[in-house]
Amino acid sequence: MERELIGTVALAVVVSLVCAPFFLGGRAEEPIRVLKNEYPKKLTVAASDSVGENAFELGFVVNRRFARVEVGFRFLYGQNLTGSKDAKINATLGRISTIRALVPSELQLVRTGYLNYNGSRANYTLYDFSSAPSLQPESNVSSFLLVGDGRQIIACFSGVADLFPERSSGSLIDASVTRSGNRTQYSRRALGPAEALPIASLPRTPFMFDTVGRGETIEISFHSDAFYARPQGGGAVQVIEVVCDGTPEVMLFNFIG
Repeated sequence: MERELIGTVALAVVVSLVCAPFFLGGRAEEPIRVLKNEYPKKLTVAASDSVGENAFELGFVVNRRFARVEVGFRFLYGQNLTGSKDAKINATLGRISTIRALVPSELQLVRTGYLNYNGSRANYTLYDFSSAPSLQPESNVSSFLLVGDGRQIIACFSGVADLFPERSSGSLIDASVTRSGNRTQYSRRALGPAEALPIASLPRTPFMFDTVGRGETIEISFHSDAFYARPQGGGAVQVIEVVCDGTPEVMLFNFIG
């Protein structure tokens, strides 16, 4: 009887310790907390170079210590599925299947989950083949996003694992990478900041940050040239992924009209 009583009391103490934070309104702190996620709701498109731009900015705080934090960007254009929808979707699926058959499995990245699409919960599958030497991040379409409603595919996107397509052609105007107040700027502008490095020296995504401490902040921002915005009638999406010590912690889908 006494042993049973002790066991009951011990269980009650454990339950109270576990549940106390919830009753007090507390909750486990997420490893990454996004502070800023800004992007154009509609892409500015220009007929000539240097007459318009699109601004993007990400900022977050790290709430734990990590040996490495990686921040990956992808920019994908959506297909216009009006008319011949099934044929267009099948063509995209065929293209993905062909690439998967050619690229070694260890160079393929596949993510699945749920997102908000046009105000409704939808499922997604993201394919990324940018690690394959034959599909460099910028020169070829290396990433695909399929969005479904549980019954059928309702949207298809394809693009590059980079800040913006056609970087080597000059699509990026400037960018800055800031870690806990230490900023590195890059620019192609003739009248850019004196300390800015050439935009061509901006590292490729994913951006790597080693030995990141609790409370550190990371900010990445850039402007793309509107001349290189090439929507295809199906909108676009910026996909941002934050991976900490090999574990995906944040996945953002910024849909752009």
